[in-house]
Amino acid sequence: MPLSDSFLFRIFEKNRDDPAIIWRGQTYSYAWLLDCISDWRQKLAEGEIDRGSVVTLEAEYSPGAIALFLALLERGCIIVPLTMAALSQRDVFCTVAKAQVSIVLNGNELVEISSLSGDGQHPYYDTLRRQGHPGLILFTSGSTGDSKAAVHDLTSLLEKFKVQRRKLRSIAFLLFDHIGGVNTLMYSLANGGCIVMVEDPITKMLSKLPSEVLMAVC
Repeated sequence: MPLSDSFLFRIFEKNRDDPAIIWRGQTYSYAWLLDCISDWRQKLAEGEIDRGSVVTLEAEYSPGAIALFLALLERGCIIVPLTMAALSQRDVFCTVAKAQVSIVLNGNELVEISSLSGDGQHPYYDTLRRQGHPGLILFTSGSTGDSKAAVHDLTSLLEKFKVQRRKLRSIAFLLFDHIGGVNTLMYSLANGGCIVMVEDPITKMLSKLPSEVLMAVC
């Protein structure tokens, strides 16, 4: 579904002059976010990335990566977000996810779009494709064994954010390769709030903790 037809677009348009993201001391407005999503929309079309494709988003958390995440969501892709912390397991994660396309970013800049060897076939993916829904694949920490992949229906996940709540300025302790990070991001954007990305030792430490520890802390 085009972003222009979604409740998110209406929120972004309503708050276009307000800050959406703060990163490295710079503020990015909702107008900037809409423009960046539009740029990514064109790049995805030029790269012939089809609806239902399993795509790795390999990037550090940045405004450009958030815009790309939203553009992939709009295009109906099945997104596999991977940060630099997952670099040592990158090939394993790509294999498990059966990823077909890799998009690598350096900050806000596109580095490379390339094909992967995965066939993108799984019964869960088939369900998402039949419904025309975008998907999200997140991996467990693997602290009790091999990392396991969880497949999320992004359309269902976004449903809870349609109810308007408080407009907050939130610190992104978790990134978009963790369900807590996705929830924080989407809550902030769906309510016209501002997500603040900080690069400090405490945030980096929290982002590397196993999921079960973070859930206990929260």
